[in-house]
Amino acid sequence: MIDKSREIALKCLYKIDKEQAYSNITLDDELNKNRKMLNDKDIGLISQIVYGVTTWKLTLDTIISKYSKIKLKKISPWIINILRMGIYQIIFLDKIPKHASVDESVNLSKNMGIKGALDL
Repeated sequence: MIDKSREIALKCLYKIDKEQAYSNITLDDELNKNRKMLNDKDIGLISQIVYGVTTWKLTLDTIISKYSKIKLKKISPWIINILRMGIYQIIFLDKIPKHASVDESVNLSKNMGIKGALDL
């Protein structure tokens, strides 16, 4: 089962990345659309991931570049944001186990219907 919090965070990051949307407006819109199915803990996690990934984007991209054989510009925007989210959770969020961050990132990419890493 896909984690709705991370799915919403991913959608926000995609809009911020591809549409140059403002993070606060995008986050507020997505939270309002999904308010009925979210609790305070979910809202906190979504906000923390969106603002954290946005804040640390250059650092996260440097880490991805170091370990990826594929150049960042060639990686699908969905995949790059899933990688950023996973790495952010592993490095900066102590309350989330590392294995859970990896597992949720893999599940998110599978459930989003993403076939491969390349942006074709």
